[in-house]
Amino acid sequence: MTAAFLGKLKRARRTFTKDGNRSLVIEDEIEATDQIDLVTWQLVTQADISVRSGGATLE
Repeated sequence: MTAAFLGKLKRARRTFTKDGNRSLVIEDEIEATDQIDLVTWQLVTQADISVRSGGATLE
């Protein structure tokens, strides 16, 4: 991800953690430079999404 935002981010990291037989945790950590005022995050999926406190579940 860092290469996609070269010069705008100090650091970007995406981790995938298997959290059970049918569960996967995707976590993005972004450290922006002073040039960035707004970050927009998107995920495209065909799954049904249940939003809950602290995250979302895709079914």
